[in-house]
Amino acid sequence: MKIGIVGIGNIGIYHIREFLNNNYTVIASVSSKFKEIEEKYNISLNNYKNTENLIKNENIDLMVICSPTDTHYMYTKMCLQNDISVFCEKPFVYNYKEDNVSRCKELLLMAQTKNLFLNTNTQWVYGIEQIKYLIPKKLNKIVLYMEHYKQKEDINFFTENFSHMNSIIIYLLGNKKISNLNTDTDNYPCIFNFYYGNIEIEYRLNYPHNKKIIFQFNDTIFNRKVDKDYNQYFQINNEKIRIEDPLKLSIKNFVEKKNLIEDKDILKNVEITEYIIKKIEINKL
Repeated sequence: MKIGIVGIGNIGIYHIREFLNNNYTVIASVSSKFKEIEEKYNISLNNYKNTENLIKNENIDLMVICSPTDTHYMYTKMCLQNDISVFCEKPFVYNYKEDNVSRCKELLLMAQTKNLFLNTNTQWVYGIEQIKYLIPKKLNKIVLYMEHYKQKEDINFFTENFSHMNSIIIYLLGNKKISNLNTDTDNYPCIFNFYYGNIEIEYRLNYPHNKKIIFQFNDTIFNRKVDKDYNQYFQINNEKIRIEDPLKLSIKNFVEKKNLIEDKDILKNVEITEYIIKKIEINKL
C-alpha cells in the first residue's frame, strides 16, 4: 500500500518507521525534512510544497497527517474528499476558534459514507492494554501524570496531553458524562479534577519533559521507565513489567484493522478536550 505523509517532525519520523516496518511504501511527503528521512530510512520521496499538489500528482491509498494540530481538520477533509484514507496524529481535530465537536462529526461521517479508514494515534491506549490485567476491576479514582516539551502558554501543552489522557479513561470506562471540573493552571504541574461518570479523575500536566509518566488506578501506581535503548517498562513497587512501544502497536493495529479506538471514542475525546479548554478560558476571564 502506498502512503504519503504531511509533516515530518518529532513524531512523524516514527510514524514513517512503523509504516515501513509494516510493509507500507512511503512515496510522497510535504515536509522540509524529507532529505533527512530519505537518508535515515534509505527511501526516495517525492516531496511537495503543499498537500493539494501531493494529492493531485500521487496515487496514494493512505495519508499520514503529522502536521500542526490546527491543520488536521483541513488536511483530513481534503484527503477524504479525494477518497484517501487517513491516519492522523493526536489531537484529531482542535482549533481554538472553531466548533471542534461538529468538525469531528463531519469527518467521521464523511469517512463512513465513503467507506474509508480514518483513525487517530492516541497511542497510550495500547500501553494500558498491556497492563490492564493489573488494574483494579472496580475503579473509584484515576490519576494520570504526563510531561510535555511545550509550556502552558502554548495551547498544545494542554490539547496534546489531554488527547492521551482522555483516551485512557474512555478505553477503561467507556462513554460517560464529565462533571464537577476544577482546574489549577497557575503553576506546574497544572491540575484538573473532575468526575467521569461516578469515577474521580485527576490529570496532572508538567513541564519540563523528562519522559516521566505515572498512572494511578485507585492505590495501584504504574511508573513508566525508559532505558537508553528506549525499551519501555512499567514499574509497580519493585516489579518491572516490559511493554511494547505503544506507538508501534497503535500503527500495527491500524494496519491490521484491529483498532482499540473507534469513531465514538475519537468523538468523545474531542468532546472532553473542548469541555476542559473552555473551562480554562472561563477561569482566565
